Amino acid sequence: MMSQFILRPAQVDDYPFLVRCVLEAEASGSGQSTYERVFNLSRKEAEELILKVFQEEQEGFEMCRSSFLVYEAEGRPVAGCAAWIEAHDGLPGASTLRAQSLAYFLGADRWQAAKSRLEAVALVSVPRKPGYLQLESFYVDREYQGHSLAIKLLRAQEERFLALPQPPTHGQILVWGHHDKARILYERQGYELETTCKADPDGPTPPTPATKMWSLEKDYSEY
Repeated sequence: MMSQFILRPAQVDDYPFLVRCVLEAEASGSGQSTYERVFNLSRKEAEELILKVFQEEQEGFEMCRSSFLVYEAEGRPVAGCAAWIEAHDGLPGASTLRAQSLAYFLGADRWQAAKSRLEAVALVSVPRKPGYLQLESFYVDREYQGHSLAIKLLRAQEERFLALPQPPTHGQILVWGHHDKARILYERQGYELETTCKADPDGPTPPTPATKMWSLEKDYSEY
């Protein structure tokens, strides 16, 4: 069955699919991505925004084509996953790179208007660890689910980075805290729950798919 799928790096023509990967992963089954919630965007506006960020080709976070591997079927991408080493080669962390890019394309007024919502998101977000391989934006088209493509992409990204002359020693996956199925899936691949970040029940409700986030981590020296 896997013979119908082709694993490859993402290409420029894949931009619309990569945008979908980011937004669907951020929505985490809730129907609306964090970007739509935080900045009061329609889905079309969010797609246009994320596309502009991708076209900048800034490495070091998920909104970069070089971060992605995809599976292709019937001549089009049907599954994708991003990966990068956090704060590598002198780059800022992913959250800083993401914020800089989004603020640039949204403009100062719209960014400032979302300040309180951004602060609420930060309170429920687990920090990424510098030097760790980050695995993000897992997405599989509905009609191609059931072929373990997400796990195969995870393994392919691990192999890709562990083959580097100076490979990462650990991996990290951040998961919204309502997604038990994803957490269990990653745990079966050797990732262990290390951190849980929860929103203050007495504080503002964050504009996120869940009010807690998990950090699952894996020590690659054991493999």
